[in-house]
Amino acid sequence: MHTLWKPVHIAVTSFYVSVLLFSHCMAYEEGNHSSSHKNTNNKLYKVNQQKTSDIAVHGLLLWASTGFLMPLGILIIRGSIKAEPGSRRSKVLFYLHVGFQMLSVLLATVGAAMSLKKFENSFDNNHQKLGLALYGAILAQGLIGFFRPHRGKKERSYWYLIHWILGTIVSLVGIINIYTGLKAYHKRTLKSTTLWTILFTVEVSFIGLIYLFQDKLEYMKKQGVIIGSESSIQSSNQGIPQSQTQKELLPVACGRKRNALENFTVLIRPLVPHLLTAPRIVELGITITLITSFTKLIVRPGLGSITEATPSPSFSLNFTIPYLTFTFQLRILTVITLLLRSRLDKKGKRRYAKMFFHIVLERNMQLHPRYFGRNLRDNLVSKLMKDVEGTCSGRHGFVVAVTGIENIGKGLIRDGTGFVTFPVKYQCVVFRPFKGEILEAVVTMVNKMGFFAEAGPVQIFVSNHLIPDDMEFQSGDMPNYTTSDGSVKIQKDSEVRLKIIGTRVDATEIFCIGTIKDDFLGVINDPATV
Repeated sequence: MHTLWKPVHIAVTSFYVSVLLFSHCMAYEEGNHSSSHKNTNNKLYKVNQQKTSDIAVHGLLLWASTGFLMPLGILIIRGSIKAEPGSRRSKVLFYLHVGFQMLSVLLATVGAAMSLKKFENSFDNNHQKLGLALYGAILAQGLIGFFRPHRGKKERSYWYLIHWILGTIVSLVGIINIYTGLKAYHKRTLKSTTLWTILFTVEVSFIGLIYLFQDKLEYMKKQGVIIGSESSIQSSNQGIPQSQTQKELLPVACGRKRNALENFTVLIRPLVPHLLTAPRIVELGITITLITSFTKLIVRPGLGSITEATPSPSFSLNFTIPYLTFTFQLRILTVITLLLRSRLDKKGKRRYAKMFFHIVLERNMQLHPRYFGRNLRDNLVSKLMKDVEGTCSGRHGFVVAVTGIENIGKGLIRDGTGFVTFPVKYQCVVFRPFKGEILEAVVTMVNKMGFFAEAGPVQIFVSNHLIPDDMEFQSGDMPNYTTSDGSVKIQKDSEVRLKIIGTRVDATEIFCIGTIKDDFLGVINDPATV
């Protein structure tokens, strides 16, 4: 809290100094009011050419300080709010903000010194009174900026509140004082200031427009995603050949994995918004068991790679649909490599990437004229989900769920067929594993060369050279790899945690090579023991 009290003390001290100076000036004004009243009421100040030039320079300096650089610095620092902390863009914008504000304080100091030296400071008008208080606040704001606590400290929020309030007051009062200065300039020199007042008003309006635009930018982007009644389309049950745009390779169905992945996407779609914002130290593990096909899909979205952790007691929810049983588990994990990961993040050398991505793809959809009508959009969107969800491409990975439609272009009629082709741009969540990722998978086949496993739609092969040396292959009715003491066994339907060390990308499939030799890898659940 000691660091917090420094800017507070400076702000309070500067405020009292400004008040004392202001009170002294008011007393001075009262003392000389009777002697100067007749002169100020009946006499217009006539100044020579040198005095006029000094006033113009003073006004230019204070305009550059409080009327241009300070608002510009505020707009710049507001632009860095959405930048990632520590990124290059964030640092550049921050140092620009500091540079502009320091330059504005310097110009304000020069302007104030010039006013004290060359002008009559009787403080008989609002411009001089406001200017005195404003300069004290500018100095306080500059000093507070130098005592900025580091991000993450408790006093940082209090410092930010003081800095924000005082900065807002300084900017608003500075703009007001420029108007009072123009009025005082006109009174002393009898020169018209209408043009300068209009130009400054235009500048202030433009700055205010940018200020509001920064708040509404994301909202305006969303408003730009407009789907008209003509572009509301969805495919029918009619068999339609798949088309591809030049920009994006369309996903192609993955054969026998299609049914399992379709069931998976139906269940995971409502959870997509939560998965994309899941905290790093909380792992949402979803285990879906399909009793009819004896296939278990285990996916860990929201984190990318799995950190080494010790699971705590889990909460399970079971429910049954005819022929299918689904099990949902929410496990809170204690991260034991959090310190290492934070260091890697700070150095920018983190190797692991997230496996789930929210991207935008394009697809050409063909629709027969008989499906046109008020349900045109609904029909096409449902057909798009049916054709896209559960498919994969080597370029993007497996499409988990379609989350939104960005744009549907104008339809083009195909000669000779009557079909209309609509270009559709849609948002979707895709799943693509990378080298270094850690997954939980289900063993599907075991032989002396190693074993095959599946993690959702991904097929993974683990060679016998990538299995711990103390595990030996045992042939028989149920081939397996067993340790010498028989305590650990890998066989069909065993759940294993493995690390991906290589990937092979084809047009319609992604195949991975894995290992279980590293720490915290190996068998998670053996069906024989269960």
